[in-house]
Amino acid sequence: MKGLSWFIPEQRQHPPSLEAFAGSREDWWTWEQLSWSERTVGELGSVEAGLGVVADGAGELSFVVGREIRGEGSLEWHGPAGEQPDWSRIKVRPWYHAVFPDGSVWATPMGVFLTATPSATHDSGWVTVPVDLYDKTLLLARDRMDRVESLPAGTDAVAAIEAIVAASTGDPVNIDPGEHTLRSQMTWDQGTSRLRQVNDLLDAIGYFSLYADMMGAFTATRYVRTEDRPVVDRYVDGEGCTYADGFTITADDFDVPNKVIVNSRPEEGSDEVLTAVATVDEIFGTQHRLSFAQRGFWVVDPEVEEVDATDQDALEVIARRRLEAGLEVATSLPLDHFPSPASLNDVVRFSNGPGGVNFLGVRQGLQVPTTSGAWWTSTIRRIASEDLATTNGPQPVMFT
Repeated sequence: MKGLSWFIPEQRQHPPSLEAFAGSREDWWTWEQLSWSERTVGELGSVEAGLGVVADGAGELSFVVGREIRGEGSLEWHGPAGEQPDWSRIKVRPWYHAVFPDGSVWATPMGVFLTATPSATHDSGWVTVPVDLYDKTLLLARDRMDRVESLPAGTDAVAAIEAIVAASTGDPVNIDPGEHTLRSQMTWDQGTSRLRQVNDLLDAIGYFSLYADMMGAFTATRYVRTEDRPVVDRYVDGEGCTYADGFTITADDFDVPNKVIVNSRPEEGSDEVLTAVATVDEIFGTQHRLSFAQRGFWVVDPEVEEVDATDQDALEVIARRRLEAGLEVATSLPLDHFPSPASLNDVVRFSNGPGGVNFLGVRQGLQVPTTSGAWWTSTIRRIASEDLATTNGPQPVMFT
């Protein structure tokens, strides 16, 4: 039942209901071994094939918004020394599988990873290998410019991103289409990574940073304001609760700005500079507890950034994102929950009646032990627009 057939989409025809995720299940992990061109080779650690095993409970996956390499992880392989794969020439795609009491099935890929093996322990012809995992954006992070490079004003930013990713990795990028031309020349120093170059361009046109999705495809999407994103998951207490009893909310807003200022670099041949100012009062209203109206004073981000932006709209997006990022860091919740569909930047609802806590948040991190029966942990940051003065301001507290 747990062989290679689980890699075939036709085997996953009975997805569970949302209610099923709150209940018991039989679950396990498999590791799809891929060639460098990402064709399926077989199952890494297939007991049936006699190729050694991937140790259950010895690995984890970690996904974090804002980290240069968003997806990282580890596994442990054990088997005959002569039957190790060539770790430098393969990729792996972990799969989580679950079968629920009603017969429904959930099988989901959890990314495509490059492998690194810093050590190996040998014993009587057998070897134990700890394997570090990095998602495919590592390819762009390690490809660095050998000279100063520039893109002139008027460059099609989307086409430039596609060309950079293809030249560096050989892969296409799934990018939201749009007409975005550079307002001014963009220049990068010798040694700048291709990932930094791509993300600078994405930032200039108001897009999220580049990431590799759970099937391993490079992806870039337009930035969407948190309040405009749908609520895709609900962690609610009571019957059907999907999260662990104990949780900790942290809040540290002493230095959180309620005003951010950014300037654009001037167009080529012009001294004109665009400016965008984002304030809590204007964007989230004067009832927000960190607004000037409630605080009684401004906390201005001390770094007035000069950024590349294709136009005033893109600059406004950049300023707003800088403001939101600071506000969302102020209130954070690491939450242990049953495994369920989860993506970074999801908007989720968290509610706990006994604790008097109820808010919308953004999933900024996901920690996944590759162990049967383990909790997954989402790091949820409260959405800035939810933090109104009419609610009790969050305080560091432990609920059990």
